[in-house]
Amino acid sequence: MIYISPLCILLCVVSSIRCTLPPQSLSATNEKESYTCILPDFADCVQWYIEWTGIESGSCTIDGKQHSVTLSIPKNHVMAIQAYPITQHGNCLTSVYYPAGCVYPFETVATWQGGYTATMLSSIYKASTSRDETASFCNSFNWRRFTQTLIEKEQKSTQTFYNPWLLDKQTIINAITSHTFTVYKLSLKNIESLTLSEVAPGHTLRSRYIPEQDWITQTDTYTICTTASHSIYYIYDTTQLIELYNPFILHGSKRTLAIRPLPL
Repeated sequence: MIYISPLCILLCVVSSIRCTLPPQSLSATNEKESYTCILPDFADCVQWYIEWTGIESGSCTIDGKQHSVTLSIPKNHVMAIQAYPITQHGNCLTSVYYPAGCVYPFETVATWQGGYTATMLSSIYKASTSRDETASFCNSFNWRRFTQTLIEKEQKSTQTFYNPWLLDKQTIINAITSHTFTVYKLSLKNIESLTLSEVAPGHTLRSRYIPEQDWITQTDTYTICTTASHSIYYIYDTTQLIELYNPFILHGSKRTLAIRPLPL
């Protein structure tokens, strides 16, 4: 078990994520540099779909057994790096998992927690009308601290598993862009822990968020947000993918999740 000191937790809770980085930490230029990102191990990955988003954007697909990817990107401009694992389902290759990721130039290792961070940054860029101005703003946000807070919250999971993808994405983005973000925004609300028989009896369920799989294996429980409407889990029955999502539906006295087929 990983030990986190009470002082560390206290500092994390009471302080704001948003902080100004030292001016000398980033000196944006028009140059490009070679940047290597280390990818996580994932045995089921057949391919990685890599996407980078910043003042410039691009994508590429690499073999799933590769442990890193090297990109040529604008030097010292904050950029979201997302790595989506592509997996085999029957005769089809598709992406059903949330991405791993990191934020350039502050990190060089893509993590599953960092995938959520990178997705928030990517969404901010994609909604912007001026990416240069957005890059300047995003350079002053502490993205490393954001990811570290997600990791710490996950490590402290007890009754329910901390899955950042259950957070309200738009609320997080609005708080970041309005300079009102604090770690309190990363607290999960309206969550419950259910057993497999309550969620999808007779099936093997997998989480879209890779770190949750160990939790499911060890506890046979699934963490559900009762107010979310997006998909959290999926099952594969050899012919089709089926996603499970909120809202709950009633079967007699039992609650389960609605299901719908996913196109392959």
